[in-house]
Amino acid sequence: MGFTKTKLLVAVTASALVLTACSDSNSGGAGGLGAGPGLGSGSGAGAPTPGKAGGTNSLKGLADTVKDKSAVKPSVHMEYTVNAQGMEITGEGDMDLGSELAMQMKMDMPTGSVEVRLVDRVMYVKIPQAAQTGKPWVKVDLDGTSATAKQLSGILDSSQQTNPTKILEQLGDAGEITSTKEETVDGVQTTRYSITVQVSKLKDKAMGMSEDALSQLQASGVKELPVDVWIDQDGLPVKYQVEMTIAGQKVKTVATYKDWGKPVTIKAPPASQVGELPGS
Repeated sequence: MGFTKTKLLVAVTASALVLTACSDSNSGGAGGLGAGPGLGSGSGAGAPTPGKAGGTNSLKGLADTVKDKSAVKPSVHMEYTVNAQGMEITGEGDMDLGSELAMQMKMDMPTGSVEVRLVDRVMYVKIPQAAQTGKPWVKVDLDGTSATAKQLSGILDSSQQTNPTKILEQLGDAGEITSTKEETVDGVQTTRYSITVQVSKLKDKAMGMSEDALSQLQASGVKELPVDVWIDQDGLPVKYQVEMTIAGQKVKTVATYKDWGKPVTIKAPPASQVGELPGS
């Protein structure tokens, strides 16, 4: 049908990058690091102050606060931009970060526009090329046994490892808050937390990266990753940004968040509109 598995992998990889950004922001990058002005942690510690927040205990303590805040409002609307190797991916959508991750995203990529939904560990991708068949959606069961299913499942599983309750555990021994600053983002008062992450201390699945990806990152000479998160006064993420340079190519992800806790409806497409991806 003209839509290749390679294009599907590109679409889902983009989704994974976004999930990683959101989860980092919701928990580790954002929530954990930014309980927000006047918010303490589960251990009773207050928000970090510039120059004094670098300790592991600060990161781990703040994780409890973020976990509580995001659990009360687990849904969010996000907009994002990913720039990598001269390719830009933009999009927006809704996510439900509850016990079973669900999302619906619309993305614009150099290869075209796609819509992606994740429901009950089944990935649905809507593409223009498939419309002429009468079934504009293709699906892949991430628990399937095909090579495509396993590859996509691995991508999504890696991204889910950066959920609100785990990211700070992953960064606790590798990250350090280097500064904080009060800033306004889209009219919302926030605290910006700048974090330096030591790549050599990251463990498998941290920041959505597999052990192989982390090894490649280190092999390319990357020693530190700068991460910035903006947290509002309710202790919820408003913005996330991470940059890295690999083999001379800059990769930058920026995401913004709003409508935390607003009800979202994420459903699978009608069965009559869904076809199978060959070999999935």
